Amino acid sequence: MRIGVVLQARMGSTRLPGKTLRPLLGRPMIHYVIERLKRIELADLVVLAAPDSRDDAVLKQIALDAGIEYFAGSEADVLDRYYRAADYFSLDHIYRATGDNPFVEAEIQDDLIRFQLAGDYEYSQNFLSLPHGLGGEVFSREGLRRCWELSREAHQREGVNDYILENPMAFRTGKITANPYPRAAMDLQWTVDTLEQFEWTRTIYEELYEEGGGMRVEQVLDLVSRRSKGLCQVL
Repeated sequence: MRIGVVLQARMGSTRLPGKTLRPLLGRPMIHYVIERLKRIELADLVVLAAPDSRDDAVLKQIALDAGIEYFAGSEADVLDRYYRAADYFSLDHIYRATGDNPFVEAEIQDDLIRFQLAGDYEYSQNFLSLPHGLGGEVFSREGLRRCWELSREAHQREGVNDYILENPMAFRTGKITANPYPRAAMDLQWTVDTLEQFEWTRTIYEELYEEGGGMRVEQVLDLVSRRSKGLCQVL
């Protein structure tokens, strides 16, 4: 059995263009996302799946420097990119990650993969129970293939998981409902979609980051609790 992390990334974000390469502590933000994903113990490999465009070619070097695999596919049809990356690397289960989540914790995602395997699910997720940016999802090879075949609408091809979320009874699905971060309010944003969120992330990394990706969410929450309510709301 072969388990892989497929990391979705691109340069052409509409809200914050080039955000994956914005510098944190002298390195591009995606470096830290990859660093944290590489700590997922059950994953046999990490694949950076990027669009096959000239602007996104810079991400190939990022993957090489990080010692992970690289796959280039459709820019608009993200589901096709995912499916073909999983097929190319012969993955039996695929953990989906995105390049704008610099706080995702490996241990929580290992638990999700174990849950997926134990339940023999086609699709599992924990992101609906966690603050945005801390969760993830796992497809089986068959689940991803059927999602790829059945998705016809443009938003389903772009969103990757939309068809399954819209038609859960058509798949063997599971979800983890426990929240391991009870102190983290559900409306807090742990992803980077805006300049304000990036600046908050940079502040946290400058204060807490340890080489090797060991910064914990609980450490961030401790730091937030020591700050004014005004700053806390930026998260």
